[in-house]
Amino acid sequence: MTIFNYEKIREWIPYLFRGISTTLLIALVAAIFGLIIGIILVLMSKKRVLRHLSTIYIDIFRGTPLLLQLSIIYYALPQILNAIFNQGLTSDIDFSIPALIAVFIAFSLSSGAYISEIIGSGINSVDKNEIEAAISLGVSKYHVYKDIIIKTAFKNSFPA
Repeated sequence: MTIFNYEKIREWIPYLFRGISTTLLIALVAAIFGLIIGIILVLMSKKRVLRHLSTIYIDIFRGTPLLLQLSIIYYALPQILNAIFNQGLTSDIDFSIPALIAVFIAFSLSSGAYISEIIGSGINSVDKNEIEAAISLGVSKYHVYKDIIIKTAFKNSFPA
């Protein structure tokens, strides 16, 4: 008598490959949109007015469990949108979110908060002497950020 039923295993292989492909798709989408959100948050944290919004966003998304964020986006957000936009309307608009889209949104928002911290640490790791040398040579602030700070920050934070 064999322990494994090879027919059952062969039957489940397509489901396993579909799960792997879905997982890789979620990781890819979360990485791309998380990087975009992270860069925006880092740029927001450089402006005095927007620094508090950036800090609140990062604290919320790093301080709450991902499962809670996913539940809020999938279950609570459609109900909130329905309550806001369907007041006094005769035809109700359904704001339900498909499960995969909710996963993309939750993972991207959470990933953006973590990536912004990684990129922010990379920017803080840039030697101040490099920045001062570029400014003393007459390089504009835009080019200092584009050519020196961002490149060095990405190089320093790439392993993370």
